Formats: sequence, C-alpha cells, structure tokens
Amino acid sequence: MAAVLALVVIRKGKGEGESELAKMKDAFPGLVQPVGSGVSGTGYDGHKCYHETTGSTLIAPHNDDSLNLGPWTDAWDCWGFTDKPTYVVLAYLAQSDVRRVVDSLPPNEQSFGGDGYNGYRWQTPESATPVRYWKVEAFPSGARSRYLIIAQDEYWRNSKQGRDIHAFDRWCVAMPL
Repeated sequence: MAAVLALVVIRKGKGEGESELAKMKDAFPGLVQPVGSGVSGTGYDGHKCYHETTGSTLIAPHNDDSLNLGPWTDAWDCWGFTDKPTYVVLAYLAQSDVRRVVDSLPPNEQSFGGDGYNGYRWQTPESATPVRYWKVEAFPSGARSRYLIIAQDEYWRNSKQGRDIHAFDRWCVAMPL
C-alpha cells in the first residue's frame, strides 16, 4: 500500500495576517521601531516606546480629558525626558474613525500641512502653569489614513523646562513622517 503525502504551501499576500504593529512600522519607520518581541522599542529623538492595545492607558499625550481619541486599536506610545515632547502613533480600523477624532478636537488652528498630511495645533492659555501644546497629524488619504500622530509638550516658563511653542513646532516639523 502506497501513501501519498501532499504538501501545500499557501503564501499570504503582503499585509494579510500582518500585525498592526508591523503595519505601523511600515507606514512610519522613523517613528515606530519595535525591538525583539515588539512590546517596546525606540522612536524619534531617542524616545522609549511601548506597543499598547485598545483599552490601555497611554503615557502620551498624558491622557488629556479634552482629547476624545475614539476607538483606536493599537498605539506606539512614546515618551522622552523632561525636555522632550511625548508622542503617540494611533491605529484605527477605518479612516472614518480618524475623521471623527479630528472633528472632535478642541478649538485649534490648522497650523501646518505637509506631504500628504494635515496638522492641527492648540495650547492652554499662556498664563497657565505649565503651558501645554498639542499637535495632531492626520493623513487624509492613502495607506496612512487609518493613523493619527499626536504630540504633546509642557513648558514650565519659570524653570525653563520643556519647550516653548516655537521649539515644539520645530521638533514636530522635524518628525520623520
């Protein structure tokens, strides 16, 4: 009696079965740099970063109550030292989820835009201690349209800790998008 062994190899297409973190890394290689198992790694400007999933508490941007981040699925949550802003890359299931988050942002100015993205900025009053700044970068079309990048910083005027608005803007503009 002869036995026949058949070996079937199924090759998945790119992206099929790929983890959301891997997709984030492909979309933002200068911001999302997991190491080893992918639960942590580095990011822009020497930041320590952690992969978070829905329901996790984010370090960046300090879980500000004025931000309604909506139903994100994965995050690359990054923080530096006192003199560095924090940032997070958020993944959503659909571009419409991102649009709802952008539409619910606090009053802001559409302060910048670049190659394929729109930016929004706002801050607490200059008289606040500390003064806090936020920038949100959204991608209106293409493969990045399911992602948001949120950066935040605090500037302590009396002790000169953190970055003022101009230094924060320069830091955000230099982000490798």
